Amino acid sequence: MSTATRSVPRTIGAHAILLTYTVIALFPVILVIMNSFKSRAGIFGA
Repeated sequence: MSTATRSVPRTIGAHAILLTYTVIALFPVILVIMNSFKSRAGIFGA
């Protein structure tokens, strides 16, 4: 295997890990933005 062929799976894996971390890190921000448009009853109610 050449260096370029070997680095493709590693690059894909690194991007997958970074993408997963980004989604986890941005989830609270997205939740706050979504809740800012709701009423208090809409946030805490069923």
